[in-house]
Amino acid sequence: MLRALAVLLLSAATAAAQVSTRPPGGIGGSVFDGGTITAPILAPSGSPAAPSYSFSSATNSGFYLTANPYVAVSSGGSAIAVYNESIPALLWRNSWQHAWSGGNPAGGDLEDAPDTGLARAGGGIVRVTDGGAGAGALIVKDGLGNSVGLGFATDLLATGFWLNGTGNLVASAVNLPIFQVNSSAVRIKSITQVNWSSGSPDTTSADVGLARSAAGVVKVTDGGAGSGRINVGDGVQATPGYGFSGAAGLGLWRSAANIVLSTTDGNSAVYFAPGGVAVNSGFVFRSPSVGLELNIGTPYITFGGNTTMLRDSTAVMRFANDLNGTTLGYAIGGQVVEANATTKAPAITESGELYTNTGDADGSIINLPNDPTIGAQFRVALTVAQTVTINAATGETVAMAGQTAGTVISSSTLYGTLHLVAVTGGSGAVWMVQSHEGTWTVS
Repeated sequence: MLRALAVLLLSAATAAAQVSTRPPGGIGGSVFDGGTITAPILAPSGSPAAPSYSFSSATNSGFYLTANPYVAVSSGGSAIAVYNESIPALLWRNSWQHAWSGGNPAGGDLEDAPDTGLARAGGGIVRVTDGGAGAGALIVKDGLGNSVGLGFATDLLATGFWLNGTGNLVASAVNLPIFQVNSSAVRIKSITQVNWSSGSPDTTSADVGLARSAAGVVKVTDGGAGSGRINVGDGVQATPGYGFSGAAGLGLWRSAANIVLSTTDGNSAVYFAPGGVAVNSGFVFRSPSVGLELNIGTPYITFGGNTTMLRDSTAVMRFANDLNGTTLGYAIGGQVVEANATTKAPAITESGELYTNTGDADGSIINLPNDPTIGAQFRVALTVAQTVTINAATGETVAMAGQTAGTVISSSTLYGTLHLVAVTGGSGAVWMVQSHEGTWTVS
């Protein structure tokens, strides 16, 4: 193309010489007005200010030969273009543009002024212009994933940008679409991460990123296949640092160093710290799948929705039926020992206690509770050689292997012991001796 342009320029020069040029070898400025000239027409090299082939109305505009020698064009005494055969290239003056107009550029009318151009912006940089000092636009073909519309010299068609229908700009790398941008979203290929590096991204490897894990699931990565983590602000009780879009007052927040709290409806429920886990009063620890509920405001634990364990007294936990409130039994966290030198009528809530007769000088009495809960139990130990008498309530029975059942059991054997358990409960309960030491008599 450049060679063709040079030939065109030389042809124009030859044609111009036939109607208005200096004669061959001439330097005097005579004008040739017609006739026949035998080729070749030879002219001196000329210069930008006095080109060899010029025009009668502008003798400083035309064609001349540089010292190299290359054919050059001058206008108004200044060089504007030269055809460099060694490159080859048609070189234009730095301040000049290749420009186009919407009509006849030689018409001289303002409507024909240039409106689009190409100009040199710097070494290796071409700028699209509006035909003057302003900027223009570059329009390319839509392209495809493996034949991009706008590409790069080293990977001309495989890497770059293309249009996937109206408004959808796609970036491809090595023939693979990487992301698509439109007015509503940036869509990224499933195997592609959005990641960050600690330095310049073109020289420093990524060390954190976001990747698609599954539908609706985003994974924080280490910039590669490994996992990363999320750091958020501490937050406050009403607006926790880790929250949920559908419940602003639900989540986790940091109140101080090494202390994390969970928030429900804007109120802190569970407290996590190096010393343990605490639950605020009024909240319930609940595991519906196994039917376990721990109520902190009123200390009890519910199992399966109808059995409750609650604290009745020091070291004693009572099991009750939630449906009717009936006590089912007791759990002892440690042996409670009480001295009884006179009369003791233990309540069912004291089940599991051990009574001694320390301090007794004339005998002591223990009256068992009426209508006991099955599993209720008491222990007795004689620390002095005085008679201890244990009475069942009216209508209830005391039984011991090898003796006839009765309503009373007694002993005065020093260091004798007895363990009584209600093996049936309620009205007509039976208290049975589970173990004993010494002589005990049922009557």
